[in-house]
Amino acid sequence: MADVSERGQMLLVAGLTLATAFVALALVLNTAIYTENLSTRTSDPGASEAIRFAEAVEVDLGDAVTYVNEREATYPDRRAAFEDVVASWSDATADSAAIDGVFTAVSLSSVEQGTRVVDGNASDGLTNATGAGDWTVVADGRVRAFEMRVDPPTGRSLVVEFANASATWTTTVERVDSSTVEVRTTHPDATVATCTVAASGGATIDVSRETVAGDGDPRYCRALDYASEIRGAYDLELRDADAVSGTFELVANRAVDDGPSTETVLYGATVSATYDSGRVTARWADLRIAPGEVGR
Repeated sequence: MADVSERGQMLLVAGLTLATAFVALALVLNTAIYTENLSTRTSDPGASEAIRFAEAVEVDLGDAVTYVNEREATYPDRRAAFEDVVASWSDATADSAAIDGVFTAVSLSSVEQGTRVVDGNASDGLTNATGAGDWTVVADGRVRAFEMRVDPPTGRSLVVEFANASATWTTTVERVDSSTVEVRTTHPDATVATCTVAASGGATIDVSRETVAGDGDPRYCRALDYASEIRGAYDLELRDADAVSGTFELVANRAVDDGPSTETVLYGATVSATYDSGRVTARWADLRIAPGEVGR
């Protein structure tokens, strides 16, 4: 685990400005309980280091979720491997931080089981196990790592809909001409956002990363920037999925009975974390680890 230790050391000594620190606090430390009032320590770099530590926990352990899902063959093995990674990461980071007189600790609070859904057959579209083009992928749940490869014929489109208890986001993927694919989203307030991509052979749409790629490299797509707007559980539905060629993959936080191909994986986890530099002490009771999650 030497690579983890080196990375932890670099992250802990990095500094941010006060403005950047409090923007990051709003994003990643919304569940933090501060035993010292960070807002009064305007010149203390320890606050920035604490934020960096929390970011490292989320990023590194998020990478670990992806890694154990790919490396291990069964859910029990995946869960056991992740538990080992959390313990090893915590120990290695604590050893590195101790050199600078900083105490850190991370412990696993809970693990969430999920389902990886994969449709690798482009010829039948993004249909369910029975070939239906209109179907509910997830009901009253959440998804992460959601990516599609879509090649709609001219005049046909794929509709992707997220709907929570109070609002609906509808994304349409359609071919504008032989070399261009358009992604268009209607928001709950009826505003519409679009982006287009040169895609003579189809487009890769990464909902989690809010990017599209066609004939070139992935780039930001403003039509997908609603991922952070969705709150709570939601339904994810595909419509006219049999009208296009394509594949998709995602991880859901619940069982998906009619997915084209499914397996039980680690969806995410919750950890508690502590950072104590002597000047600044911060504790996080429930940092959520769910890489590429759609919604907040």
